[in-house]
Amino acid sequence: MASHRAFLALLLMAQGCAFFSAVRSETPMAPPQRVSLSDAVWLESTGVVTLDVILLIDHQDFVTASIQIDAPEGRVFIDPLCVEKGAPADVIFITHGHQDHLSLDDIDLLSDAETMIVAPKTVARKLGERSHVQVAPGYAAEVKGVHYETIPAHNLGGGLLTAHSKRDENVGYVLELGGLRILHAGDTDRLLTHDALQDIDVVLLPIDGDDLTMSTEDAADLVNALQPRWAIPLHYALERDEAVETFQRLVDPEIQVVVLQ
Repeated sequence: MASHRAFLALLLMAQGCAFFSAVRSETPMAPPQRVSLSDAVWLESTGVVTLDVILLIDHQDFVTASIQIDAPEGRVFIDPLCVEKGAPADVIFITHGHQDHLSLDDIDLLSDAETMIVAPKTVARKLGERSHVQVAPGYAAEVKGVHYETIPAHNLGGGLLTAHSKRDENVGYVLELGGLRILHAGDTDRLLTHDALQDIDVVLLPIDGDDLTMSTEDAADLVNALQPRWAIPLHYALERDEAVETFQRLVDPEIQVVVLQ
């Protein structure tokens, strides 16, 4: 039942029909991990936030898809949400326009005159005068010294109640930072596009998605197909964090699973 409420909430958010808020969770837990991927590349998550959509979700603790990466190329954020103000971002990558991924307040908190935003068209039209590059699936380019590729991110099937429609041209990203290839899949089912990816060192992907994103089993299967060095699960409700245990059990033991909550 909770997953169906979340599905309806995301549909309403996409239409601008729901009051949405996200704050850092008050659930006692360790601070988000800051993970060293190499001597020069560090990765950190917002951790857990509390989502609240009036009438539909009441204080659901949720592991975000918000990621910060510090690398020789610069400071990079992906889908920043509930971030702390600090040194400005060099580049901000946005996967899609749902409000748990696109927060203009957080973008502004991280931005200065030099910050560049990379985003699909559904996001780009909301950015106003903020400096940005509009992308679609299948792009490969460089921005401020950061090489990136975009891949499709959508649900399979194209019904009216599809939370992440293929026609929206949402994206995931493969970023090259500090000699590593880092995949952030965005909100997506497992797609054939994923299996074509090569030489991925780090995979960040949603798990336990029900109707919204790939299942835990599909996520683990994708990780095992790509054989990265690190696999990092995202975008799951804390009340159902047994999914993390399932993910860890299914992933090849030679791949390091990092839990960022």
